[in-house]
Amino acid sequence: LHQLRYFERVATYESISRAADELHITQPALSKSIAKLEEELGTKLFEREGKRLSLNNEGRFLLQGVQKCLRDLDDTARSLSQLATGHEGTLRIGVFGPQHEALACTVAFMESSPNVRVVFDARQSYVGHYPAREYDVLFYAQGEMFKDVIGVPYSSNRLMVALPEGHELAGQGSVSLDELKDEQFIFMNTTAGIYEQSYRLCLDSGFYPLVRAVVSSGAAQIAMIRAGFGIGLVDGLMQQNGIPGLALLELESALPEQVLCFACTDVESLSPVAHRFIEHVFAFFGIPYDYRAKMQLRLN
Repeated sequence: LHQLRYFERVATYESISRAADELHITQPALSKSIAKLEEELGTKLFEREGKRLSLNNEGRFLLQGVQKCLRDLDDTARSLSQLATGHEGTLRIGVFGPQHEALACTVAFMESSPNVRVVFDARQSYVGHYPAREYDVLFYAQGEMFKDVIGVPYSSNRLMVALPEGHELAGQGSVSLDELKDEQFIFMNTTAGIYEQSYRLCLDSGFYPLVRAVVSSGAAQIAMIRAGFGIGLVDGLMQQNGIPGLALLELESALPEQVLCFACTDVESLSPVAHRFIEHVFAFFGIPYDYRAKMQLRLN
């Protein structure tokens, strides 16, 4: 364990001296530990040019696994400490794409589990190499960025057109993209692929969209549309809430609905509180938590 912690610090800084200062050990002792780790693994982890170090491909691969291992160990120790003080543990939830239903599910769990601490990480852009392993539970929209994740579908979503409330088309129940070819667009670039879908739909309708802004925040997109800077193609689940100053119209398109899923790391390695949350997610969305589902959740 010491070797792995030492390696993680050296790999992070790519410096023996800086890592040694932080770890409060001598540089020769740290160099010897790294050399011993390389000998045990049978491969070099760094490229060495004089006193300079840089991770090679093997080192980068090991670093990913070591960081997860150390994070899991720290989380386990923290959970044990929390148990001793009456807390049940920490639950890490990642959300990539539409958040409404994932948030409602999480809030319902928190109401029934007052001693659980929750980290609700709602992101729109960056995805790690192994997203299902970075969180206890992951909510995401099916797409290219999540092609290697094995998940369970829980809902679906469709694109709608968002207009300022006073727009001349705001009173219509639906609209075709062809009617919007002269409009300025506020696009949102997210892991859910809405930007790519939106732009492709415009091209398929015979025009290049006039792009006024590209944002990575739903709140920013809504604010710009409400301010009259343009229109946008948005998450259809927004209709459930109703947003003052915004008109939502059905989009006349053959685009298939977006499938929303949830996943987790190997269900057998989940903490007790994470396992309870997974059971809650199945119950919340009315999905049977049977043998087949458990086997599916062991594939990440």
